[in-house]
Amino acid sequence: TYNSADIPMLIRSTASRILVHDFASRTLDGLLGEDRTNLAEDIGRAVQADLEKLDSGVEILATVVEAIHPPAGAANAYHGVQAAQIGAQALISRERGAASEQTNQAQLQASIARDQATATAHEVQATAQAADLRFSAEQKAYASAGQAFVLEQYLSQLSQGLRNAKLLVLDHRLGGASAPTLDLRTFTLPTEPSVPGNTAQPGAVH
Repeated sequence: TYNSADIPMLIRSTASRILVHDFASRTLDGLLGEDRTNLAEDIGRAVQADLEKLDSGVEILATVVEAIHPPAGAANAYHGVQAAQIGAQALISRERGAASEQTNQAQLQASIARDQATATAHEVQATAQAADLRFSAEQKAYASAGQAFVLEQYLSQLSQGLRNAKLLVLDHRLGGASAPTLDLRTFTLPTEPSVPGNTAQPGAVH
């Protein structure tokens, strides 16, 4: 049972008043964004409450918001602000990605340096332990063999040092009238005609 002569006009005027009051408390970004999904439900509930106060006999079954657009004069500016916000968010995301990449690269380099330092430390420690064991073994050998061990070590080092050398061994016990002779003279082809009385005589070392 309706208690008004013009129900459509009553609903329209009530909805218009509710919209003016509701829009005054909302921002444009909210209306065009996250608040839009709840806008129709809020408006329908507010219009229903006013109609019940007026005892109109009307029940609102559904409220639909077909579209919301910014004012004509502010549309271009609003879209420009939206584009700037999107650009800023894209720039922030790109910089965060670059920062994350640099952080990961720094962590990788630090991990590599740490692993290399650890490996070098183990290698130095192992070398020191081997040298210590060798020294202990040589001490025990010297305590047991004495000068024989020292002579053996001397001959071993001498063999390593002279491994690729060309040797000429002379026995110091050779004596007599003709001592061993090493000929250190070098002969080269002459480049100029020889002048009598101006020739050098190479010598020999005895």
